[in-house]
Amino acid sequence: MVKMTQSLKCLGQTIVAPNALTTVYTVPADTTAAVSSLNFCNQSVCLVSFNVSIGLGGAADNAAQYLYVNTLVVPGVTFTLLLGITLSATDELRVSTVTSSRYMGPVVMSVSVFGAENS
Repeated sequence: MVKMTQSLKCLGQTIVAPNALTTVYTVPADTTAAVSSLNFCNQSVCLVSFNVSIGLGGAADNAAQYLYVNTLVVPGVTFTLLLGITLSATDELRVSTVTSSRYMGPVVMSVSVFGAENS
């Protein structure tokens, strides 16, 4: 029997560029992961919405991968998703943000991913 090592940790953090799909976490080779939570912190002065998708094996982006679409976060608020997503080696957790085309100020949405890696 092979004993697996579990590591509880922050799996990834980033500032998400507006209107760009960003890979926040890629599961390393020979590893599985469980994502327990995602935190989206809207540091902007405008409404910002986010999208979350899972690219199995790093597959190209497509509509079937999306778990959340256009979920709004008001300015100055952190929105937490409590999840129990299991991922396999090379799977990618991706996020993107969307703002109104009428707003021209800086958009700052940070995201943090917490969970466990099993190797």
